[in-house]
Amino acid sequence: MKKLLLAIMTIVAVLLTSCATQSKRDRNYPYAWRDIHNNHNDAYYYTDRFGHKVSQKRFSVARQFAPNGLAAVCESGLSGKWGYVNTTIDLVIPYQYDFASDFGDFGFDDDLACVKFNLDEANRLRQPSVAFGPAMIIDTKGRQVSKIYGCMFPNNTPEARCVTIVNSGTCFHSTKGYQDYSTDGYWGAIDSRGKEIIPCIYEFLITHSSLSGFIVRHEGKWGAIDYRGKELIPCEYDGVFYNDENSHFNTFTEVDGDNWNHWSEEDVQRQLCFIKEDRIAIRLPASN
Repeated sequence: MKKLLLAIMTIVAVLLTSCATQSKRDRNYPYAWRDIHNNHNDAYYYTDRFGHKVSQKRFSVARQFAPNGLAAVCESGLSGKWGYVNTTIDLVIPYQYDFASDFGDFGFDDDLACVKFNLDEANRLRQPSVAFGPAMIIDTKGRQVSKIYGCMFPNNTPEARCVTIVNSGTCFHSTKGYQDYSTDGYWGAIDSRGKEIIPCIYEFLITHSSLSGFIVRHEGKWGAIDYRGKELIPCEYDGVFYNDENSHFNTFTEVDGDNWNHWSEEDVQRQLCFIKEDRIAIRLPASN
């Protein structure tokens, strides 16, 4: 009984210490607020925990502070650029980006952030985090850490949270709505430090949970790799198809004009299939 009581007290003490540390950190950092009565492009500002302004500076967008004491902000105005301020609301990384993530966001380490530039107007105003356009990883000094890629997509798959999909090209077009193809570049991936762990050599790359990795196409043939680039299925197949969790029939192939009507209902029910010479060569049960 004494041992159990001691264990409970120890856990409570650890939790209280953790909460106190978190509270102290939050208390020292300003909070981003939006003036709901301001319809102009300078509605955001920072306050202390009591709601008192800590600076007269205003922004078109201001985010909460990351644990490292930096916050992404967008300067006032319709064409405002993004930069970063410190806890005294001084600009420490200049306004120069069309998009800037929070430090530690998208699975990157706490001292790294994703930035994008030269985005077109539509992408800059709508969903810049997944927009095509030059992108790179920077550190807390604004120094470039990774290569500059033609695009950078966060990977939302939980087990691959620290892997970000990248492309080496600059021109893209949509094909069947699955993933945009690049006409002058190839797909790969970087890790949480911005290091390229899957070289940009694939014409197509998409996450699939049944594999704990990616479906890929290399030199016109289909296969699969894991989240670190290790081969799971050799790139020697003519096509791939599967039914996803939303009962969408997805096909990836250049064979037979994409005509898959001859496959039975059993073939496509929650399975991932690799095709060779118009036959199912590999059949994997799809994960839930």
